Amino acid sequence: MCNPNFAMRLATQDFSAPRPQPAHANHGDGFQHSVLFYEDDSYLLDRLVEQVGHALDSGAAVVAATARHLAMLDSRFRAAGIDLDQFAAERKYFPLEVEITLSKITILGKPDAARFVDFIGGVMAEASHAPDGTDRPVFVFGELVAVLAVNGDTESAVALEAMWNDLSETHRFTLLCAYPMNVFASRQDAEALATICDLHGRVIPTESYVRLQSDDERLRAVALLQQRAFALESEARRSQRRTTEVHDLLDHAIDGVQELDADLVVQMANRSMLQILGYEPEDYIGHRISEFIASGGDADMDES
Repeated sequence: MCNPNFAMRLATQDFSAPRPQPAHANHGDGFQHSVLFYEDDSYLLDRLVEQVGHALDSGAAVVAATARHLAMLDSRFRAAGIDLDQFAAERKYFPLEVEITLSKITILGKPDAARFVDFIGGVMAEASHAPDGTDRPVFVFGELVAVLAVNGDTESAVALEAMWNDLSETHRFTLLCAYPMNVFASRQDAEALATICDLHGRVIPTESYVRLQSDDERLRAVALLQQRAFALESEARRSQRRTTEVHDLLDHAIDGVQELDADLVVQMANRSMLQILGYEPEDYIGHRISEFIASGGDADMDES
């Protein structure tokens, strides 16, 4: 869902400069944690090529991405005559494939702080030290959180974002995370989106907004986003009212009415049905219908 408050934040966001870091997160000196939302891979790759290119000029780059995005990044650089394998051999470029990396920092599919610090912290330590022994700046791109979110585990994505913030206390780096916007396609995702934004010092919206050229175009876009958000909220309230009215009508019907789901679990039973059967709502609703059938079981219910 498009949140009106989030839309207004877009209107006032200066994308050329970072915003203040979240007060509740712990950040090391010079740490910058940004998040990019994108609709198309090409927009993500444009940003990534630029950031990695700058990093390789002055320091090191750690890219934790999907195998597909790593291959696309390598292809982009090869087209420009740049061999990332050479930078990797020189220990300036550290490609980390997401699935392999997640296996090293999770326990039973959940991010583990100790394993995260051990593995990612080790990579950070190596990346930040140049061959001559001096410290060098490190740029990190992290797609680990996005893969967790794509798999439906936004809770783990949020936990991993916080681990990155904590790591900045002991390692110096700048971090860019990225999420495909379709991860947040439902109204229920608004809270997760807001939490993720709050864990970052800079929020970069999708290309459809960033590519608008003037303040007037951006304000128009925000107005349209707000209208859509309010329209969705209004429709949701109307739908809820209709649902309540239907349930109220059924609840007061003279005939017994009940609703079963695909697993033959009772989802709804009106007053008449409960009176006919002699059950209280808590003793009937939420139970499989087979519990109340003397013989025949689910097979007879399936046939009916």
